[in-house]
Amino acid sequence: MRSIPPAQPLLPPALDAECQQTIYLALLHDRQLTLHYKKRDATAASVYAAVHPLAIVERCGLIYLVCMFADYDDVRTIALHRVQKAEMRYDDARKKSGFNLDAYIASGQFGVIAGAPITLRATFSRVAGEHLFETPLSSDQVLSAGADGRLQLAASVPNTRSLVWWLLGFGDGVEVQEPAELRAEIASIATKMAAAYA
Repeated sequence: MRSIPPAQPLLPPALDAECQQTIYLALLHDRQLTLHYKKRDATAASVYAAVHPLAIVERCGLIYLVCMFADYDDVRTIALHRVQKAEMRYDDARKKSGFNLDAYIASGQFGVIAGAPITLRATFSRVAGEHLFETPLSSDQVLSAGADGRLQLAASVPNTRSLVWWLLGFGDGVEVQEPAELRAEIASIATKMAAAYA
């Protein structure tokens, strides 16, 4: 048996095993954490004194901690490989009432939210879009073949950066019709790409 990744495989970042173990233990025992976290472009680590762990999610080789900070109720995600030091506290971690990890993931959080959900309307070449008959984008997807053999798609999807990258991956095998903002963004990127390769 083999498992083929859906995208270009990348080597995972270096991860501090001791930090990872501390974070996992805090999650298992419902305890707070103090984390020293170095953001991507930062010169020094920030200290988050009270972190309330909710879940661990792995995406494309990256491991994320889903959590809340201090007394705030908004749910955040932080990449474990950026944690430079982790200390488990004796204080109990808070839980978010009604939090559902599957719903949080389905909302598009790990695809990097770019705005409110959208209705995507696009035309795919048969080769580029045929897989959508078996693996739809959403439960309300409508996919139909036109007289020219091209496929017309309508689907409600989270508005994420992953969606843009996914669409760009089809090259000239897809044309986005709506929403207008997404069509304009794809067109702008295509123009810049054409200029770079001219």
